[in-house]
Amino acid sequence: MQKSFSFYLAFYYYKIILWLQKICKRENKIYPTFTNIIFKICPDYLKIIAKPNKVISIMGTNGKTTLCNLLKDSLEQLGYQVINNNEYSYNTGIAHCFTKYANLKNKCQKDYAIIETDELTCQDIFKDMTPDIIVVTNLFRDSIKLNDNPSYILEKMKEAIPKNVKLILNADDLISSSLKQDNTIFYGVSKLKNEPNKNYIVKDITLCPKCQNPLIFNYIHYNHIGQAYCPNCHFASSKPKYLLTNIDKDTCTLNQEKYPLINNTIFNIYNETALISTLKELNFKPFQIKTTLSKINITLSRLTEYNINNTKMICLLAKGQNPVATSQVLNYISNEENKMDVILMLDDLKDNQNSSETIAWFYDTDFEFLNKENIRNILVVGPRSKDLYIRLLLANIPKNKIIIMLKQEQLPNKVNLDGIDTLFFLYDIYSLSLARKLEQEILKRYGEQND
Repeated sequence: MQKSFSFYLAFYYYKIILWLQKICKRENKIYPTFTNIIFKICPDYLKIIAKPNKVISIMGTNGKTTLCNLLKDSLEQLGYQVINNNEYSYNTGIAHCFTKYANLKNKCQKDYAIIETDELTCQDIFKDMTPDIIVVTNLFRDSIKLNDNPSYILEKMKEAIPKNVKLILNADDLISSSLKQDNTIFYGVSKLKNEPNKNYIVKDITLCPKCQNPLIFNYIHYNHIGQAYCPNCHFASSKPKYLLTNIDKDTCTLNQEKYPLINNTIFNIYNETALISTLKELNFKPFQIKTTLSKINITLSRLTEYNINNTKMICLLAKGQNPVATSQVLNYISNEENKMDVILMLDDLKDNQNSSETIAWFYDTDFEFLNKENIRNILVVGPRSKDLYIRLLLANIPKNKIIIMLKQEQLPNKVNLDGIDTLFFLYDIYSLSLARKLEQEILKRYGEQND
């Protein structure tokens, strides 16, 4: 009785908060000051709150937000009602999400919940909630102030993940694939035709986790993602149930079925492979998956493309302070052969409020990929631009190619589209609103609009 009383006290308290947010037209924002009170009133709140028929948790250093959005969009295209926590990956954000969609009798009428889950704090979530499926994209070193060491995060996840939950893991990541337990399936990407071999600064696993001898990689897609084995103890990458074997211009082949290709970057090829694998495990047929893939796109906060007087402006999230994610964007740019300029606006605006930001991640990031003849200029924008300038010089990029701007508002007037085919604009995860403002100013200056 006491538990029921404390739960409904917390439940109706937060329903009133949500009602007030709606009146104030702030219903899409979470205020931790209010949300934390839920757990002070009822510590078991997440255990009791109503949930949809099926809950899918998405975890991993890189790609989990994109995969959440793709999976949500796919299920909605298939006619299901889906809720997700919109990147609020802690227990407070998840409680907010479930409360918002529960009726006043604590009943949820939705079909699926797609829950982005923070790897470091997943113990707080999984002790009170067991998802039906957990999908893990990968584990890499991350921002020093966040999850940083993948080995530490891996142990936290091993302690937290419930036994016998269905796991969908990346066979090509020897770190996160070690989470496997009885009910586990793997997905992977084989070596692709004409895929270039590139050397990356960061490889988070090079030694066998069993005997510590050097691993031999049959192939590497990026960083340590690929297929490997140990010649000493015969430890090897897991065999995937779902294997993507080929990509063409507009299609990819997975388990001998052709599917529409959402995006041709290797990290989004992995996102699509994880997406198809999850939909297959939810018992959707290939024709259903093909239909929905033809109608969905990468979320606009991650990738936006404009045409300006026959010049493409491609705006990409680079996830600053995350060397692997940023290196993948730089690799994508380096594969383009057109004449181009590149804008780097990678400062963390939250850190800059206190004039403090770590730049150690610059030296784990493969800026060497920008050392190409077809890149005319690199425009470095923001308070840390001089630090990044030094890093670019160490990557052997000629100093006459680098243009520094300490103030972001200078950017639109410095952009010169004459003589280039493509302008790449890379921005940090916390700079989205500023990036959108600068994009529009560039468009306005050239008198063009988004396609």
